[in-house]
Amino acid sequence: MKRDIQFARTIETPYERVRDRLRDEAAALFGGAGPPLRTTLAARLRGTEISRDVTVEIIGYDEPHAEAVGAHLMFSADAALHGELFPHLEARIDAIPVADERTSLALIATYKPPLGVIGGAVDTLGLHHLAEQSLGDLFERIVSGLEG
Repeated sequence: MKRDIQFARTIETPYERVRDRLRDEAAALFGGAGPPLRTTLAARLRGTEISRDVTVEIIGYDEPHAEAVGAHLMFSADAALHGELFPHLEARIDAIPVADERTSLALIATYKPPLGVIGGAVDTLGLHHLAEQSLGDLFERIVSGLEG
């Protein structure tokens, strides 16, 4: 069973600047250089921060031609240690111009809980909430790197 998570936000940054950073400086948006490119996903559970180092793979960058407008940065992420015990993430960041100085950003992510039926049950009981929090934090860090 795959689960979807999405976030969206409009920033006061020209699309061309956002597009160029997604295309040319993707590793910096995740907070590092590679290989391997690593970042941390973190969430809070009952007042305690839970974090996991993840390895990020930039899968590609796409900028549609013709009438379609926008840029898309595709990536995946897996736990740096014991990846088989944690969800595999596939995601993309979409950037679309909305005005001269504004860009709409979206993070569209899909993850698959590990360990089959057991992992699905754990996901239903709370892992999904932690995944949403940690991806929301990652999205905000990426947005901060694209603003200004």
